[in-house]
Amino acid sequence: METKIKDALKQIDFNVSSTEEIKKQMRDFVFMRLDNFPLLKNLDKNLIERNIDKIYDYIYDYEYCKNCPGSKNCEKNNPLLTTSIEIRGDIITRANSPCKEIYKNLAFNDLYTIRDFSDDWLSVRINNIDKTKNRLLAINKYIKYLQGEENNWIFINGAFKSGRSFLAAAITNDLASKNKGQLMFINSTIRFKELSDTPKNELQKQLNKYSECLCLVIDDFGNEYKNDFIRDGILFPILSFRASHNLLTIFTSDFTIKEICELYTTSKSGEIRTKQLYSLLKKMCGNEINLGEIGPY
Repeated sequence: METKIKDALKQIDFNVSSTEEIKKQMRDFVFMRLDNFPLLKNLDKNLIERNIDKIYDYIYDYEYCKNCPGSKNCEKNNPLLTTSIEIRGDIITRANSPCKEIYKNLAFNDLYTIRDFSDDWLSVRINNIDKTKNRLLAINKYIKYLQGEENNWIFINGAFKSGRSFLAAAITNDLASKNKGQLMFINSTIRFKELSDTPKNELQKQLNKYSECLCLVIDDFGNEYKNDFIRDGILFPILSFRASHNLLTIFTSDFTIKEICELYTTSKSGEIRTKQLYSLLKKMCGNEINLGEIGPY
């Protein structure tokens, strides 16, 4: 797409030595397109000539943004800005304002209470995902959740760099685009440690945020530090609340559910709660979705 944009707009050669030659190329570019712009096509020719640079910028910007390559690939002279013009009698003014991609990213950031993935992934959606069998299983579970047919959670495991986190980000971004409520995409190693260090008088308030959000992704699940308090005072209360309120929860992990629960058996007295954790995860997640070895992401 980006190449097509550049080819379509490769009308002006700013390396030529003559200013008049640049102006001529601008005129040719503009007058070829005037009929496509109701705001411009009935303007006096002399007015257009006097403001050729402003009108050129406006048309160029419009045609580039019509096939937007995304915020990360914007190569305009003024990236992530939209050019507009205002005509008052024989005066034409030009202005720049933030483009829709900026507002989209701001809106997404507002919907993510916590987002432990980079800005580069904000534009990914489920239609960007390679539709292999097991990835489709995860996407289909999400679609059934949207349709109200299924309240099961999604547990995605597989080798490092198999695309687990990328797939989970695509699902949550798709959900964010529907603006149904707050989301969290957390790295378990960072956030569980953060919660375990939270003062007691603040902890419940923080747990409520994790428990009550529309969708919670626990990324890299199983690699966090484990002890009885993290299991019984943080993880289990969050998951119990989410299960009882049918709130979508997605896990990505190196491990199976059984392996994670074995790792969480940190003491003899904790075996009962670990069994409860295993039963809850198996009931809510159903079949685990394994992405295998290194994937395309």
